[in-house]
Amino acid sequence: MNIARKATTILLPLFTSIVLLGCNGDNKDHSTKELDEARAIWSKANLSYYQFTYRRFCFCPQTEALIIEVQNNQVTSAFYTPSGTYLSDEELAYVQNIDELFDTIEELIVDQADEVTVIYNSTYGYPEQVDVDLYKNAIDDEFTLNITDFNPIQI
Repeated sequence: MNIARKATTILLPLFTSIVLLGCNGDNKDHSTKELDEARAIWSKANLSYYQFTYRRFCFCPQTEALIIEVQNNQVTSAFYTPSGTYLSDEELAYVQNIDELFDTIEELIVDQADEVTVIYNSTYGYPEQVDVDLYKNAIDDEFTLNITDFNPIQI
């Protein structure tokens, strides 16, 4: 699989909505408040070394889950599971750490999606599941992002 295709596979659910607008005001305020609270928990945890499994679900070709390692708040490695295929350094530039995922969620809530529902981890605050409906009345535009197997790394 070439780099452009892998990058598209990783980023498609995160960035397909960049040009889209709209969000219900009440839901937006509630979602923004939840996001701020989760970010505060994440910030207080002060984790800069961690690993997690990222998976997206959408009406598009499915890919393997991606195991991502972050050191000093930088994505340092990522590989597909179960194949074990590592992403190149060039491809890693498109993989987000938890702080960057928070930024993407905020963009989706504030400017881009009609509906965003997020489940945050109660211990560390990171997003465990993000359900996005870009257009409420459109078909097959929804996607879900899952973060599982989160593991702080002791240094």
